[in-house]
Amino acid sequence: MDESLLEPQAKCQPGSKELGQNSMQTTKKIPADIEDGSEITKRRITNDYSSYKSLSTEPGKENIRLLQVLPPKDVDNDDEELVCVLSDPIAKTGRIAYIALSYCWGDMTRQRSISLVHHSFDQPDDSIVQEPEDGVQLVAVNVTSKKTFNVTESLYQALKSLRKSKAQIEERFPLFDYQPLWVDALCINQSDIEERNSQVSIMRSTYSQALLVLIWMGEDEDVVRGLHIIMGLVRVLSERYGDEFDILNPTDEQLGTFLSSGGYNFGNENLGPGGCLQVLGRFFNNPYFRRIWVLQEASCNPQLTFIHITNAQVPLSYILVAERCYQLRETLYFTGKPTLPIAWGSLLRKHFLHMRDFQQKNGEKKPHNRKACSLLGRLYNLFEHTYTEFEATDPRDKLYALLDFALETQNGTRSREELAPDYNKTVTEVFSNFTVWCIRYSGNLDVLGLLASGPRRILPDDLVRFMVHESPTQSYLDARSHPSWAVWPTGGGIWTQGSLAKEPDFDLATQRQVRLFQLATHPVIKIPEDLTHRLVSLGGIRIGKVKSVFQMPLICIQTTVENSLLSKKWGSEVLEKDMKTDRALPAMVLSHPYNRGVFKGGIPLLWSMIRKNESPAIIIDDEEGGTLSSQEWLGRQGGRYNGKDELMFRDFLETLLLSPTYRGENSLDHQDDAVPDGPWSDKTMATSIAMCWGENDPHFMFPPPRIAEILKGELFERPVPQPKLFPLQCRGVGKCFFITEDERMGLCSPDVRSGDVIIALFGSRLPFVVRPVRQETKFEGDDWCFEGSEELKDHLYRFMGECYLHEQMTSSFFKDQGMESREMEVFNLC
Repeated sequence: MDESLLEPQAKCQPGSKELGQNSMQTTKKIPADIEDGSEITKRRITNDYSSYKSLSTEPGKENIRLLQVLPPKDVDNDDEELVCVLSDPIAKTGRIAYIALSYCWGDMTRQRSISLVHHSFDQPDDSIVQEPEDGVQLVAVNVTSKKTFNVTESLYQALKSLRKSKAQIEERFPLFDYQPLWVDALCINQSDIEERNSQVSIMRSTYSQALLVLIWMGEDEDVVRGLHIIMGLVRVLSERYGDEFDILNPTDEQLGTFLSSGGYNFGNENLGPGGCLQVLGRFFNNPYFRRIWVLQEASCNPQLTFIHITNAQVPLSYILVAERCYQLRETLYFTGKPTLPIAWGSLLRKHFLHMRDFQQKNGEKKPHNRKACSLLGRLYNLFEHTYTEFEATDPRDKLYALLDFALETQNGTRSREELAPDYNKTVTEVFSNFTVWCIRYSGNLDVLGLLASGPRRILPDDLVRFMVHESPTQSYLDARSHPSWAVWPTGGGIWTQGSLAKEPDFDLATQRQVRLFQLATHPVIKIPEDLTHRLVSLGGIRIGKVKSVFQMPLICIQTTVENSLLSKKWGSEVLEKDMKTDRALPAMVLSHPYNRGVFKGGIPLLWSMIRKNESPAIIIDDEEGGTLSSQEWLGRQGGRYNGKDELMFRDFLETLLLSPTYRGENSLDHQDDAVPDGPWSDKTMATSIAMCWGENDPHFMFPPPRIAEILKGELFERPVPQPKLFPLQCRGVGKCFFITEDERMGLCSPDVRSGDVIIALFGSRLPFVVRPVRQETKFEGDDWCFEGSEELKDHLYRFMGECYLHEQMTSSFFKDQGMESREMEVFNLC
């Protein structure tokens, strides 16, 4: 397609503010029957908000409502009706002392009823008064006007606990003599979209200005036991190291003494370090730690934030000590058990230290300078590190909850206006706009790599692959409703585990500026209005075409070391003892892309299927209409490898390890009497590879004979103190093996099919795979027929995601192969 068919916009530079009309405009609504997250964004708690007085939504003049839980008439009756008083809107100033509650909404279908009383400050003083038994007036409020209000079970239990612990909280925090609260579900009119937009935009200041933040995680056994262990852990370390113990920055040596010591008496139970960590693991598995909004709520005012249960309030800083201890254990002894998301430890710990440094320097107990209280980061980086590990009731909050953390979206910036919370927009609108914003602002295409961690996209042709009783929309994303190139906010990628763009050595087309074209306003081509948001046009060149795909993704599972492996004579007593330890270790296996079945044998199975003539695992359409088995095609005489098994094996392993090696035009030169270059030249890596082979192939039957001898020697003849595990180093997890028409090996997503095109988009670190829409059996509808250019149809592509292409991942390849001189093509992604 000639570039003149499109009018290019300004080349994207880092920090560019220029926006295209096709990226930020309001689009038509997606039909309700198409999956766009419409069902999961509904507020499913029905309440009467008619008594709520309007809040000011004018920027800089916002106000809030506060809640008060009235004391029970019978202090011994936990089941007594919960009566809460909700104030009129109050000016948002620093003179208001209130507690901000941080909690998970929880299961929307589990609801409880409370009584809510709306209190107006202009009511007469002789209004009916609710009084506790001691006769002290709590607040002038007419309790006869109370209305039934539904809340989730989680909030109901939190309010009950706060009512019961009122005396204890007052004793510890004397300012709270009547416990005014800010609770989002009650203090925001959830039926008023404009108010929700406004209150979400000031959420950070609401929590920052609170005199106290209480975190509610429930009071089940795992929470209570976990808090007892955490308080005991801090006590033990404080007693042992005194002033040398820095609770915000404990040393590995200090934490290591806890891990290596004997039993501890915590919470009336005696546990060793392993038992303590098991309790902590269950505590960290609490859903609270994976809700996106609470990350902001807990970090706004960290030194005055406490985990609350009825009988205790535990400082948030204690949690970070336990998290560090748990992470250290994982470093020393890999167990694969879940820990806190990385953002909790890294973000909150840095925030604590930043706050402490600021106070020590300025002598303030609580900094009032907003920027001084915040550690801001790049919005894209924040989203990248949170969207797969955190959840939200409304997927749009995966972005909105991060805006106050981001450098680019502070108040008054243009980016803040463009990405401001707006619950009138669909999920597709929000994240399509965000994807284009990331490209324009950063000047690179890293955001496209995030699609590797998202759910699989179901295209029109893919629907026939599912059985009749299976519904793709339950675990897959319907690409008919969401652009194939746009980020989807929920994680849950079934196979892929993270973008390859994190590899520092990959810089394929980064020396060329991103070319983002304007298609919606082209004078000749007429795109239907409801499709303009579906298209993004980028410049690049073709570098290959997919010939065959082995659609069985690589995954890691936990398994016990096989006895056949342990029967070997290891190179040292230390290694012998270590390998005889009966514990689960990660192993590489293959998984079926549809029924999720696991195929034992792992890498040896994959290699044998690729190299053996009789293997029907990869069937390739021949130009003459026949079929070729994998070995006949990959290693055939006259082909790229020309039957050189050693070189095929070298490139195979380098592909699994994502090796960026580029050897130029001489990459296949090899002398028969020399060992081919490859990852096994490193002794530790050689051991790792040998372990992987040994587990599934103890006789080393599958590797080329010469390679097998090298690996045997590295593992069984050399003393290695602690071998690394190849599956942990195999960064191709979640990807499928594929071969190009010119016999290049690579890794891709399970969505890729034969005939897909491999391209290098300008400004990208990686190659991407796209599928010509013409290749599909049918278009999605008549709207895909564009007026003004029949040729445009030949340049419409589905974006299938990033890929690894062996020896073609670096700018040196781009330069040495003369790619820079090739004519640019415009790829219209839909």
